[in-house]
Amino acid sequence: MSHEIPDKHTIHFGLLPIGREFAFGDYVIHPVSNFNNVVDWLEEHVRHDGYVYPSTSCFADETGKAIPNTITPGHLLRVPASHELRRIDGKELTITSDNEAYFIVLAIGLLYDIRLTYHRWWHDGRVFYGRYIRGDSYGHVADHFLETALSTWQQMKPSSQQIIIRSIWMHLRTKAYRWDFDQFQTAYMVIDAIYRTLCEERSIKAASRHRDRLECVATELGVHCDSERFARIVDIRNPLIHEVKWNNGLPGTVTGDEGLQASLWLPRLNKRLLVALLGYTNKFVTTSWWTMGNYYFDRLDHAPN
Repeated sequence: MSHEIPDKHTIHFGLLPIGREFAFGDYVIHPVSNFNNVVDWLEEHVRHDGYVYPSTSCFADETGKAIPNTITPGHLLRVPASHELRRIDGKELTITSDNEAYFIVLAIGLLYDIRLTYHRWWHDGRVFYGRYIRGDSYGHVADHFLETALSTWQQMKPSSQQIIIRSIWMHLRTKAYRWDFDQFQTAYMVIDAIYRTLCEERSIKAASRHRDRLECVATELGVHCDSERFARIVDIRNPLIHEVKWNNGLPGTVTGDEGLQASLWLPRLNKRLLVALLGYTNKFVTTSWWTMGNYYFDRLDHAPN
């Protein structure tokens, strides 16, 4: 599939199946010229479960014919670009995983719950798209969120900026895993990183107990603090980390209600924590993270603290 030829003033990324423009701060984002073809590609490749999977791979002989018994499951997935990012002042942009442009790409992914990356970069594992194909539930609230998030991120310490980039990246990667214990473990990493960021940015006194850390991040960021559920989460985490035990069994061989629930709770909690950490303390961040319903992402009606 062809795309515009990249230049030093444009960064292509994807795949976001939302055919709209974004404008915030010093940046503008436009769909690529062949956007409809990109979404057609997505609709062709997305499975019934809402995921796009890497293709199988194999070795080929000199004629291009597949060599028998060399077909293996794919691990890497590359999707077409859907949007292009530019600065309104015309300054050049660089493609790295630790800069402002990459933060913007990840912040959009955080909002829409979709793993995004630069064009021609690879995803490891499957990518979830679900209900977002050809639909946008955020409207121009997205521009306001991105402007607030970028401004907040710019004011952070360089070390905190990098933790935020890695945290959003890992948060969006959670759904790539298939086992509940993998999703839980990945999501817990993100919570620990959020706690570390708060300690650096707000000079919070370090807490040794994990339950205290969970209550700290929730209280500091205005997210619902459920001490009873936090205790259950820690009671699931400790055997997994210290005893390699999940639902009283071997990880990867058993599942159960407690572990499954916690693996679903944590990503929902993390989205609220990350949104609030980026200064967007709207009503959404106060909604319950332990229920499975979808909550309206409202526009922040006051300036962040």
